Amino acid sequence: DLSRRNHALLDAVLGEMSDVVYVKDQDGRYLLVNPSGAEIMGKAIHEVIGKTDQEIFGIHPHALFVEGDAQVMQSGGTQAFEVEVQEQHPVSRTFLVTKDSFGSLPDGQNGVLGFARDITFRKAAELIIQEREKRFRAIMENAYDLITEADSEGRFLYVSPNFKESLGYSSQDLLGTSVFAPVHPEDRDRVVAEFCQGMKTQGSGR
Repeated sequence: DLSRRNHALLDAVLGEMSDVVYVKDQDGRYLLVNPSGAEIMGKAIHEVIGKTDQEIFGIHPHALFVEGDAQVMQSGGTQAFEVEVQEQHPVSRTFLVTKDSFGSLPDGQNGVLGFARDITFRKAAELIIQEREKRFRAIMENAYDLITEADSEGRFLYVSPNFKESLGYSSQDLLGTSVFAPVHPEDRDRVVAEFCQGMKTQGSGR
């Protein structure tokens, strides 16, 4: 029947998800866990259902499954946080965990619904970008050239510190103002045209 087909479809979807999905009742007993979650626990699904985290993990609770439960049950709101899971040293994985309360269960109780997504590669990419930005800013701030960055409207977004020494303008004086303001009126049309052409061809106001 329809109910059985829907249940089979849900099982198939949960089974194929790389994200961790689990449901606990208000006493902390697992009502559902998908294969990805059971794999991280190091258990088979049937070894998890009906058990609490203490029964599964003992005195060493797993933050991916335990952290945030109390806050969700008390406040009824959503909790979102990152958890680093240490695997074989020095390898670790970072998960974005989202937990929410829901009700009512068939017996009228409330429970906790948890999702965990592996964001290890995204975090690594963010760190690489941050490091590149630090290096780029260090180069700009120590360069002898006058360096600026402007948005598509021609407003200063960045001004290198040596502007103060060379032209008498500090970054605070220029940030948010038009790059064309200091240009002599006779040269302004030409400079604006060159700026617009540069934005079209290079897509940058640096």
